[in-house]
Amino acid sequence: MKTSKLFWDGELPAQGFARLMVFGQTGAGKSTFGASMPGPRFIIAADPNASVPLHRTLGDLPRVFTPEGETSRRPAGMITVETFSDVMDAVSMLAVEGKKRGIQSIIVDSLTSVSELCIYETLGKRRGDKNDSKLSMQDYGTLFVKLDGLRHHLHQLPMHILWLAGVKRVRTTDDPNAIRPEGPDLVGQSADRFPANCQASLYIERAYVNGKSAVRLRTGSDHEVIAKDNTGTLAQYEVPDAYVLLSKMGFLPPLSESERARAVSAQESIKTPKVAGLTL
Repeated sequence: MKTSKLFWDGELPAQGFARLMVFGQTGAGKSTFGASMPGPRFIIAADPNASVPLHRTLGDLPRVFTPEGETSRRPAGMITVETFSDVMDAVSMLAVEGKKRGIQSIIVDSLTSVSELCIYETLGKRRGDKNDSKLSMQDYGTLFVKLDGLRHHLHQLPMHILWLAGVKRVRTTDDPNAIRPEGPDLVGQSADRFPANCQASLYIERAYVNGKSAVRLRTGSDHEVIAKDNTGTLAQYEVPDAYVLLSKMGFLPPLSESERARAVSAQESIKTPKVAGLTL
């Protein structure tokens, strides 16, 4: 594939588009959050177990906010990728067709799965093969170059980019049988490079609020999770809706009075810091 096809013809990258990362456990609500990105949306689905069936039905699910005038949440397009080369081909296609088709947001679901495909390609294997090979230092360097190239090329496109990722979990120091979330589940230096090149890297979690389970986004780091809002515009905990986040960050018009009132109400319902613990 020719690198030149990954860029808009003679144009500089457009400004004013968000680059976000949202990471969390399976079932936490990452793909559902992706459905709240501005449409039309295009989804690069790399998770064979969750993304495709979920994204096909997301249009029937409620969300916290529905922008005035928007009636559909269904994606404008989706491609299921089975190799890392498929991913790069999808980026090449979006560079040519995305602007013509009015795509506003690209959702990569998930970057963790894309990283796995990159590992298989580096080792000369395909998904499903027995992975008993060890990565050498040279392999890690190759992986970083490939994944950082993917990040660079997608971030060149004048569209909102959302990277979804799994969460890396580590054992706690005080209880060897307990585990805690730490950061995005990515390979090598990519775990630092991707969040550093996004306006926000947010942890999506299910917390217990007044005895009920609620989904929220954690925007800042604590003694456990590494999350960050590089814009300084978000609260410590945010409702899991891209429309609200992008409005606060200045990428979408400000919320109307009625939307702002609902945002305040939703914000109050997720403030409690009590979160479900994880045990092995």
